[in-house]
Amino acid sequence: ENNGKAGVVISNASVSVTGNTFANNTGAGAEITYPSVTTTSPVIRNNTYTSNGINGIKIAGNVNGSTFWTKDNAPYVVTSDIYVAGNGTLTIEPGVTVKFNPQTSLRIGYTTSSRGALDARGTAAQPIIFTSASATPAAGNWDQIFLSPSTDVAKTFLDNIIVEYAGYGSYDAVEISAAVPMSNVIVRKNSNNGIRINGTAATVTSSRLENNGKAGVVISNASVSVT
Repeated sequence: ENNGKAGVVISNASVSVTGNTFANNTGAGAEITYPSVTTTSPVIRNNTYTSNGINGIKIAGNVNGSTFWTKDNAPYVVTSDIYVAGNGTLTIEPGVTVKFNPQTSLRIGYTTSSRGALDARGTAAQPIIFTSASATPAAGNWDQIFLSPSTDVAKTFLDNIIVEYAGYGSYDAVEISAAVPMSNVIVRKNSNNGIRINGTAATVTSSRLENNGKAGVVISNASVSVT
C-alpha cells in the first residue's frame, strides 16, 4: 500500500497472487506486463483493491503466446490496444470484467504467421463483461473487439459475453473477419453497429443485440448463420 506506482508488477512470471490487499497505490493495484514472447500465466484471485490509481489489474503489452486472465475481485483494465498473436490464446475465465480506457481495443491475430485466439466462455450466471473504464460509461467510450482474418478459429470461442459502451469514432463494437462462433452474447449500448461480419462464415446464435446506435448486426459479403 501507499506506493508511488503499482502495488505489484508481474512480468513473465508464473506466480500466484492471492488473498492480498492493494490500497492507496498511485498506479494500479496490480499490473501484468507482457514481454515480447508470452509464456506464463499468473494466477490472481481473492484480492482486495481499495483507492488505487487504477483499482484493478492493469494490462500492459501485447499477448504474443498463451495466457489466462483469472477471476479476481476487480477488473482487468486495458490502457492501450492489446494484440493477441504469436500463435497463442488468451483465455478469460467466467465472471471476469475487462474495462477499456478511451480509444483502446482488443485485437485477435496479427498476420498469417502470427495468429491469435480468444477463448472467452462465460456462463449464464457469470458472463464475461467487456465494458468502459469510465466512472460514467457512455456509448463510444472505447473502440472494439476485432477478430482479424488471422484469428485461429479452432481455438476461438465467444459464449456468454457482454460487450457494451464501445464504438468510438467509426468502429463497430465487435468486428469479425474470421469464421468464429458466437452464442448467448449481449451487445448493447454501443455508438455504432453492434456486430459487423466481413467476408466469413461466422455464426451468431441465441444472442441479444440491443440499444446500439446503428444496426444490431451488419453482414458484408459473408455466409452467416444468425439464429
